[in-house]
Amino acid sequence: MLSWLINEFHMYLHIVPRLKIKPIHQHCHIELISVELPLFHLTLNNGVDIEISRPFPNKHCLSVMKNKGRKCKQGLLFKTEDDIVDFTCITKWRVNFDDKTEQIISHIVNYHIIGANRYKCDQLVSEDTSMWLGYSDTEYEDRTPLNTIHSEQPLMMLFDNCECHNSPFSSQIVDDSGLIIERVQCFDLPKLEIKRLGDLNDRNPTLDEAFHVNV
Repeated sequence: MLSWLINEFHMYLHIVPRLKIKPIHQHCHIELISVELPLFHLTLNNGVDIEISRPFPNKHCLSVMKNKGRKCKQGLLFKTEDDIVDFTCITKWRVNFDDKTEQIISHIVNYHIIGANRYKCDQLVSEDTSMWLGYSDTEYEDRTPLNTIHSEQPLMMLFDNCECHNSPFSSQIVDDSGLIIERVQCFDLPKLEIKRLGDLNDRNPTLDEAFHVNV
């Protein structure tokens, strides 16, 4: 029985790489290049493994989904048998403003999983902060970490400005035009019940759409 339980251990990691553009830049050419998870030695390429999605009401906010040709989904799901605490995601985009000026930009997010000791049986972490909340008339309690603002979710932007996006970054590199070439963010992920994935948002990827990864 014990070996069966060990073999059945797994975690689901739900991440939502996002790029927000301003309406003034809606006609520039933006191409997703890849999503890389170095811990798992995994690189997902646009057009083969992944594609751009627009699952949000704001169509100027781009996300990434598995390349399956189905309805627009929010983010990517990974299944691992490894008990991990930290992992990194690197998303690369290609931006072309006038068919002459092309730039590759990188969004690096360092994730840290919290609550592992308190919620040992829960097997999901999600970047979607709306899934952290407690909901009346449901079994779900609020899992939002202390000192975390609900809207603080990793976000890549083309230009740094005074927009109230509530998405703090730890460092970034900006070129002479103000374009963000690289942004690095750190983000804590609370452990959640796996049922939240399908119960709370039908735009989330389903369990059978998860990429299987191992360290």
